Amino acid sequence: MASGRDVFLKIIREIADGEKLECGIFSDGWGIRLSNGEKTGFIVGYQFPLNNAAAKELCQDKCLTYEAMLDAGIPAVPHFFLSWIDYRDRNETAALSALKAYLASDHVAVVKNNYGTGGHQVYRVTEEAEADEAFENIFSKVYGASVSPFVDIFEEYRVVMLDGRARLTIRKERESEIVDGKKVYKTWKHNLGQGATGVPVTDPSLKQRLHRLAKRAAAAANVRFASVDLVDTADGLKVLEINGGVMLEHYASQSSAGYDQVKALYKAAILHYFGGRND
Repeated sequence: MASGRDVFLKIIREIADGEKLECGIFSDGWGIRLSNGEKTGFIVGYQFPLNNAAAKELCQDKCLTYEAMLDAGIPAVPHFFLSWIDYRDRNETAALSALKAYLASDHVAVVKNNYGTGGHQVYRVTEEAEADEAFENIFSKVYGASVSPFVDIFEEYRVVMLDGRARLTIRKERESEIVDGKKVYKTWKHNLGQGATGVPVTDPSLKQRLHRLAKRAAAAANVRFASVDLVDTADGLKVLEINGGVMLEHYASQSSAGYDQVKALYKAAILHYFGGRND
């Protein structure tokens, strides 16, 4: 079975061939050079050559993204930053204060790698011992973690924005099974790379609400091409995070229709970069 990265490379190569772009592959496919003879751009990982460096860094930092949303008056799931130094020295920080408050009241908090993707190094904790174990795991890899309340998510959505316009809107359906006649989810995470399925959103009213919030979020982050993850909660729609690296190979692998949608999306992003907008 082809890996997710193989699917991504296949799509980019097909676009390059169709648009007569020179395509160079570096570092086992992690870097891709595209050129039309006059202009050259790189795709590194899943970062396309559209976002500026500051926007990329802002989106990668979950706590910084939250603060940008807060500053813009956009509803978002709180993320509080904790450095490994503050954790080591047990300094009183907003993150540790929030963690204590969450565990004391709701009894559930979420501790994450502040820069992670794909749902990796994301832990649901109910007591300080669990939180300490999560922090130890995270700080063995990176220097920053985030603390959030555990939010009861009714649905999670992904809206891919390109230059102020929603290009793809899907709902993340978690993997489930029927137990004693009831639907039981196998995980609390909604990540496409961890078994969730992308389901196109077709309801016009819902799409309008999702697009309105995603557009505001992308503008507040000053990002041109990004996936905006939104969650439906008891308090309404909120921004969960913004991903400057647009990873959709799992959705593309679900069906031929999904593959075509993702290919059209990536093609539009590439053409926007080279100036031949594909609106």
